[in-house]
Amino acid sequence: MEQRFAKENFLAAEAAERGALCEDLAAVLAVRLGEANEFGETVSACVEELRALGHDLWSFDESDDFQAWCPNYDNPTGPGVVVTFSVPDEVSVEWSAE
Repeated sequence: MEQRFAKENFLAAEAAERGALCEDLAAVLAVRLGEANEFGETVSACVEELRALGHDLWSFDESDDFQAWCPNYDNPTGPGVVVTFSVPDEVSVEWSAE
């Protein structure tokens, strides 16, 4: 995963730039998901890479063809990305200011 997607870069960005980072990250993750053979394993790998870049991601909701990850809502650590993966290759990334 590219260093430009590190949490510190999202925090330092202005709103428009942060939106572009979200769009770019979603596009990168969608390609990875589209190339994958196993949805769950690929999502887990992507989440681990994002965590290594400083993102505090916790599973929020999931089914066989859908997973949503967000910052820790039980013990908030500040703003962060909310990432939603859907079969076959749809990914959305939003910035949560909470």
